[in-house]
Amino acid sequence: MADTDLVFAEVGATSDLVFGDTFTPSRVDITVTGVMPALTVAVRIGPPRDMDIIGSFPALTLVAHVEYHTNTERPIAARLRAIWEEANGILTPVAQPFADGLSYAAPVASGWQEATRTSAFNTGAWADGTKVRRSQRAVFQDGVHSYDQVTGLAQDGVRIRAQQRGLFQDGVGIRHSRGALFQDGIKRRNLVAVKFQEGLPYVRGWKTSGGYALPKGVSTVVRFQEGRRPPAGAGGHVVPPVGEPCYTPNPHLVFADLPGFGNLVFICDGHADIPPLPGAPLVILPARFYMTAHTIFAQRLPDLADIPIFDASVSADSGSFCWTLSASGPSSLFSLLAPMDGLPVRLRLTLDGIPWVFAVDALSRTSAFGKTGVSISGRSVTALIGAPYLRATARANTEARLAQQLALDALQYTGVDLNWGLTDWVVPTAAWSHMGTPLDAVQAIAQAAGGYLQSHRSEATLLTRHPYSQRTGDQPGAPWGWMTGSADVELAPDAIITEGLERKDGPDINAVYVSGTAQGVLAQVKRTGSAADKLAAMVTDALITDSVAARQRGLAILGTAGPQYNVRMDLPVLTGAGQPGVLDVGQLVQINASTPWRGRVRAVSVSAKSPTLRQSITLERHL
Repeated sequence: MADTDLVFAEVGATSDLVFGDTFTPSRVDITVTGVMPALTVAVRIGPPRDMDIIGSFPALTLVAHVEYHTNTERPIAARLRAIWEEANGILTPVAQPFADGLSYAAPVASGWQEATRTSAFNTGAWADGTKVRRSQRAVFQDGVHSYDQVTGLAQDGVRIRAQQRGLFQDGVGIRHSRGALFQDGIKRRNLVAVKFQEGLPYVRGWKTSGGYALPKGVSTVVRFQEGRRPPAGAGGHVVPPVGEPCYTPNPHLVFADLPGFGNLVFICDGHADIPPLPGAPLVILPARFYMTAHTIFAQRLPDLADIPIFDASVSADSGSFCWTLSASGPSSLFSLLAPMDGLPVRLRLTLDGIPWVFAVDALSRTSAFGKTGVSISGRSVTALIGAPYLRATARANTEARLAQQLALDALQYTGVDLNWGLTDWVVPTAAWSHMGTPLDAVQAIAQAAGGYLQSHRSEATLLTRHPYSQRTGDQPGAPWGWMTGSADVELAPDAIITEGLERKDGPDINAVYVSGTAQGVLAQVKRTGSAADKLAAMVTDALITDSVAARQRGLAILGTAGPQYNVRMDLPVLTGAGQPGVLDVGQLVQINASTPWRGRVRAVSVSAKSPTLRQSITLERHL
């Protein structure tokens, strides 16, 4: 039945074929009476029937198997929504955004149409040059014969009979005498002057600055020559040169000229014979140029999502407790770096492999015509233990504690570690009380000994430092002792891009009194060897409870005295073994000038704008 489309099941002769009618089966009542044990009734029902069973049956079990056979289609009970489904025919009109183009009888405006001939007068920017009977001026025209004088910027070149002057022209025979710089080496009838022409062999004598080298029969004096056997009657011995730097057990080959200039120059490097001076662990050596390839990128923590930035600047100084960030980027940063759960998002900035981690605590978006940008401000994550993120609380020492222990007590449960860089001292019971955030408490403890706070670049760690701390080997930290021992960093003058000086003289003092309050000591701190006759204002602090704290506080005051400079330098960021990278606040730097001098880093700023990366430092230099 390949050609059959509609098939109806066979029905009786008296049956009607009905579409859309409701079938109501006839009711058949079955009654079963009696008392039978374990009665089992099996009833087979064709079309649906109503059935009543009446009786008293113990543990009646009914097993009903119902089958319903039909060839009619079931109506749609439900529809399933899917993104794609088979398309059904639609009888109603359907609107669609595109249709077949029909002829449009109405006029249509078009920006372009076919050009038609016009009989009206047209004005054109260019026209065929016609005969001009009177003088006129034209920028360009067809070169036609003009009976009157016409001035044109460009025209066909025609032979000019009158005398004219040209910078270059075809060389023709010149019959008159002229001077020449270069000429053909042939017999000259007259002197001819031309600037350049073909060079022919010149038979007359001429002079040049270079030519083939010929043996020179002039004696030459050298300090050393090949050894030979002395002639008969000569004696003695050769005394080897003393202190010749090029003749060392391990000579160094040093190129003294830049490549690409055609000159290969060797110089002697005699540092192998010179006893080394105490050197710094980090050094930028002299060089004619420094080559670096910078990498600058940022990530959001902790998911490490890449954050696009246009430029960034990080800075720190001895007057602030943390590193600060200032950056800009596209408008998408306003949502990418939005605070979460009331806390700022953390951002990791990596410059040439050196990481910084900041808490982004300020976002601002600006819009201009065709341009939208976001400015970012952030601080080290240690800022989260200060206002406004933590409330002020009261604290006091109920037992004798070290100053470092008091700082650790204040940082308890904050998640911030402590790197103690001061000389510790004992604080007696009830000698100290404080009201403020944990960050305020640690700052107060460090300032009592004349110190300051700094933050680790990428970790949640506070650093307590002294502006004139003692160095490795117990070298004095005061400015008058900076030229002894080794420095932290040595810089060659070649590495200094720019340099600026500012005169910043300190007070003329040589002594100061420092004292505790309720408990503590009263101490006079003076510069060794001085008369202690120029006193600074007295300083009191509740935590000056020991001579160790008094000495550190007094040194911080006396260290600022005397004439001094603030030296600002722009330097490259050089990373690698033995190179300083980005300098830290507090490092002692030696500048290897003709007369070396030293200074302490008081401020650092790094500016990153791909592909450039520069750092600026401020040194405190005492005179």
